[in-house]
Amino acid sequence: MRVKHDIDPRLVEIYYEKSRPLLFDSEEDPDLGLSPARYPSYLASLDSFIFDVLSNDEIPYLVSLDKQGNRAYHASSWAHRYFNKTPAFIKIITMLPPSFKYSEPVEIFNYVINTLFLSKPIDLKTIYSAWKKPDSLVGDFDAAEIFNELVINIRQVWKIKKIQSKFTARKIQVQEQHDEYSKYVDSLFNTTGCKGLVVFRINLGYKSQFTNRIDILDAKKNLNHLFQNKRCNSIFHLRKGYIAKFQIDAKKGVYCHCIFFYEGSEKINTTMHNNLAETIGDYWIETITKGCGDYWVTHQKQDHFILGKNEIAFIPNDDNKSRSILKEVIVGDLCKIDLFIKPKLGHNTKLIRKGIPPKKIVKKRGRPAKEVEN
Repeated sequence: MRVKHDIDPRLVEIYYEKSRPLLFDSEEDPDLGLSPARYPSYLASLDSFIFDVLSNDEIPYLVSLDKQGNRAYHASSWAHRYFNKTPAFIKIITMLPPSFKYSEPVEIFNYVINTLFLSKPIDLKTIYSAWKKPDSLVGDFDAAEIFNELVINIRQVWKIKKIQSKFTARKIQVQEQHDEYSKYVDSLFNTTGCKGLVVFRINLGYKSQFTNRIDILDAKKNLNHLFQNKRCNSIFHLRKGYIAKFQIDAKKGVYCHCIFFYEGSEKINTTMHNNLAETIGDYWIETITKGCGDYWVTHQKQDHFILGKNEIAFIPNDDNKSRSILKEVIVGDLCKIDLFIKPKLGHNTKLIRKGIPPKKIVKKRGRPAKEVEN
């Protein structure tokens, strides 16, 4: 069985880093002394570990006996990279909240760990404390023996459960969604009839005292209410489109990450639109959620090129570089994060949505001028 890992490990770590507030507390782990800042790198390394296991048929540790009958373990070309990380992999898996679906590598590792330790009853704290070297005794087994069996089980379960076809199908689905939303962004720029668009991002959520009472259905109703008010609210008159995605934060609960696109120009950007994000946020709090809501403006490193130091920017129609970053980085993040973490919701619950694509501007041809005889 040869499975190719075609996702850049650096990108995997970036996506897990962005998900860290959703998944983990900020306190250091007491068993292994792991810093929360390192959790995303271990999750990314776990992804790499699974795909390295699946890319070859090697046994991680071969055993031989010396003249005195003592066991000696000989590591394969890749086993040493992951052996010492195994306790951290196991620990982090046990910390992940069950309210999310995770990547196939994370899910399969979790499944194998649970089934393996049912057949080999080993206290997890024993693994954390005793897992030092391949010949370290962990319960009744050498650590290398457990590692070998872990690898064998991963390969068997991946094949039996046909995980590869599911993984491939989900990658295709995510890419198709990204393509669809990128085309939507292009359609907004190409059919505005103006020089460009004002673009900004805002998170619409709820105050901490209400997060336990608000679920995804409540948030959807509120968001529908917001978008249905376009015709009767002046703050939406120049809005040309939007992209919105529901997300769940361990502390902030359900919220919606929104990208708004407004008809604009450089002059409008510096005057009329300066406080637009704040105006929409206040409207969300006071009118839509009746005081229960909250909002915060998103401004990450990738935005600096597009948005400068502000959270709002004018992008000319012909600024292909900014448009490309908008599609590949900002819109791409909203789509591609689903490869790694996704809330467990009903099958009919759509997490991401967009406005109706604008109709193409058709230049009407006037009646041909009447020829005048001289």
